[in-house]
Amino acid sequence: MDLIRNDNETPGLTLFAIMKERHVISTHNVMSLKEALEELQLIDISETLVIPYQRKIDRLRFEQWYLSLQ
Repeated sequence: MDLIRNDNETPGLTLFAIMKERHVISTHNVMSLKEALEELQLIDISETLVIPYQRKIDRLRFEQWYLSLQ
């Protein structure tokens, strides 16, 4: 474990903290970058978890609808 990084902090967040501390980047820019990274993470979660689950649910709904017609 790095001496400058907390246990629950990613390398990217550590870099942002160092840049902010040394006034290389403003707090506003750090927050904007953090929000963008969180949004990208949500997109990734959506693609890996939500979309396959939704496909499975839609297939079940179709099967239920089809069986109700018989």
